Amino acid sequence: MLRRSIFAFLIVLLVVSLPHFHFEAYGQPELPGPFPGLGAYSNFIKVGCGEQGLTGARWNPKELPLIGCFGLSSGSSVIGTVADHQLEIAVDANGHESCKVNGITVVRTVRSRTNVPNVLWGCENLSFCVNDNWLDCSTTFSVISRNSDKSIFFQISQRIFGHTFVTNQENWDDFQRRKQRCPESKPYC
Repeated sequence: MLRRSIFAFLIVLLVVSLPHFHFEAYGQPELPGPFPGLGAYSNFIKVGCGEQGLTGARWNPKELPLIGCFGLSSGSSVIGTVADHQLEIAVDANGHESCKVNGITVVRTVRSRTNVPNVLWGCENLSFCVNDNWLDCSTTFSVISRNSDKSIFFQISQRIFGHTFVTNQENWDDFQRRKQRCPESKPYC
């Protein structure tokens, strides 16, 4: 009888406590959201990051993606080409990001300006521009989530025309297809 009671107690304990454990894929923290009450933005990761999301190869990637989201755990870094510049992003052991553009550590100086020509806003929200007046910026790089395990999720967006940016690979591919069949006067038909 005592054996059955102990066995039953262990099963109940397991069933009650199992939902409280946090299982992580690839050592990755739980993704933020959904955020009820925000309408179309309630599931930002799915909408903003697209089908590739933040899992698999997008977690501690070997190279920066052209567009979309990715995550770095504390102590990790990644290098890649963004807007014809070499960009290196690192997350230190305390969960703070640092970035280098063409080998120069980016430091925000006055207002939106940095110590790197045509790069604005600093590591939290980099904009790669043609000139310093930030009216012609082709690529943005943003922190989208700081996580309790000191990892950070990032997003790279590409400008398609005017002040319109796309945030994921599916939208970028769609724009490229449309661009081939649209006249120059209508950038997105």
